[in-house]
Amino acid sequence: MKIVNDRPIIKLFTHKKNYFVYDTYTNSLLNISKEHYKELCILLNKGVSEYVATEDNSTKQDILLLIKKGFFKAGFVNTIEHPLIPFVAQLTDNCLHELVIQVTQDCNFNCRYCTFATENGFDHTHNKKEMSWEIARKAIDYLYNHSSNAYEISIYFYGGEPLLNFTLIKKIVSYTQKIFKIKNVKYGMTINGSIMTDEMIDFFIEYDFHIAMSFDGNKDVQNKHRKFSSSGGGTFDVVSQNVEKIKSVNPLYFEQQISVMPVIFDDEDFEEVEKYFLDRGIKNITPLNVNLRGIDYKLQVPINKKEGKISTFKSIEGINSIFVDFEKYYNDKIEINSSWHHNGPCVAGVNRLFVDIYGRFFPCEKICENKAALLGDVENGINLSKVVELLNIGRLSEKSCKNCWAMRFCNFCIDQCIDVETGTLSSETKEIYCNLHKLKVLDFFKNKIDQGDAYE
Repeated sequence: MKIVNDRPIIKLFTHKKNYFVYDTYTNSLLNISKEHYKELCILLNKGVSEYVATEDNSTKQDILLLIKKGFFKAGFVNTIEHPLIPFVAQLTDNCLHELVIQVTQDCNFNCRYCTFATENGFDHTHNKKEMSWEIARKAIDYLYNHSSNAYEISIYFYGGEPLLNFTLIKKIVSYTQKIFKIKNVKYGMTINGSIMTDEMIDFFIEYDFHIAMSFDGNKDVQNKHRKFSSSGGGTFDVVSQNVEKIKSVNPLYFEQQISVMPVIFDDEDFEEVEKYFLDRGIKNITPLNVNLRGIDYKLQVPINKKEGKISTFKSIEGINSIFVDFEKYYNDKIEINSSWHHNGPCVAGVNRLFVDIYGRFFPCEKICENKAALLGDVENGINLSKVVELLNIGRLSEKSCKNCWAMRFCNFCIDQCIDVETGTLSSETKEIYCNLHKLKVLDFFKNKIDQGDAYE
């Protein structure tokens, strides 16, 4: 009788007229002959038990020898479960260390790539709604009561344009400083750079805020992408003036705590954008790649501050940026346990907790106010069963995950599993990202081959 799930978890592929196999269990990339490639195709088609019974030949003997050495295993993952599941209650109760507070949904910009500026119905839209002090206070109290084991606390302010509710930000910081008497608290926010009074600058410096500016570059670029919502006019003049204003007030603070986040389109030259900022003494540059869900506030891969530059935009958004993580995964030869879960999902409400203007809890600002990721609220706290569900998103695709050749390289955020139209966790949506991710892993292998890193 044929053993269930008997096919080895491997990836066969060709590159530059040569033949290769990646073995998932041993995490090995092998350069093989055409004959071995054909033999492995038979193994993959029949499964180990049927393959062993096939007609013997010298090539088959090579394959069988590798099987004896631990290669080409099948069905070594029995259960999909995140290893932190048993600790969810303890972590959410004591280890929260980063709170993102949506102080307003209002914004004075209308950016061409921001979905919040359109009536898409998937997330919120820009409006005049603001968080009340009562909700803000309860959010800080929740942070205080659930961070006893956190060494350091971080609070980020989010919009819309958060400085449109500067009054509430000041009140929150004052209250936080009052109740967090022992722990160090770090503050930050992402702003569009158009609102910058002397009082605000002094406030930023006093509390050592990290300020990230959504600023796209020179006048032509900035004014093309980022316009005032009221007039439709360009925003470059006021933003560039405010950048220089902060720099003149406190150059050291400017160098250490001010960064910019230009959004780069495919038809733009990142090196020109980079040069614009470097020429003005801005070394902390975090490029953002345009996507379909409004990435105005979504951090990607920052430029190394020490190096101060990066060669091309492709190395940020493209395949080279993820090669660093892939190399780390490839070098990790640890045995895969029978209970396994892919990388990516965080423990919602621990690493970060997003509070919207209504006091509802979500994992982070990237996911925003999507009902599929609703964790709870300031009145009732966190729903632990929802945290477990989001942490265990591997179960959305349990069958394919157990037999996936790229499982060691998998890194999925909850955001990549949400169908924004239905507001639900979707195995179909996850599969789309999964297939794209496997193509990137295959590109990584081909890159290693080109560097001579495949085993003979």
